[in-house]
Amino acid sequence: MCFEFHLGPQSLYMSVEIIDFVLSKTPITKDRLQLLGICAMILACNIVNHGGIIPIYRDFSYISDNTYSVEEITEEVERIKVIIGTLFRDRYTLYVGYNFFSLSLSISLSIFHYI
Repeated sequence: MCFEFHLGPQSLYMSVEIIDFVLSKTPITKDRLQLLGICAMILACNIVNHGGIIPIYRDFSYISDNTYSVEEITEEVERIKVIIGTLFRDRYTLYVGYNFFSLSLSISLSIFHYI
């Protein structure tokens, strides 16, 4: 996909890190693994190529031979944002020294508002 969309190696490395993190936190069935890869690439493109050319969801659906609809991709991206948001919330509370339960999940999700 990186070659097809002319993305840099940073996007590939970031998407592999996202996949690794999500797989370490939640079980994924084999038939949804490709969807996880697509969504990780979308998030990686948004993070790494900030301000650059970012393929749209329809392009990712097309490149996967329309295995997943744009709606399925959108739902999975939002689910992954929540999973990744918990990582940032945990690290932030550890760094700042706040009680873990004193912060709202909306704070951690605001980090990904720009994506």
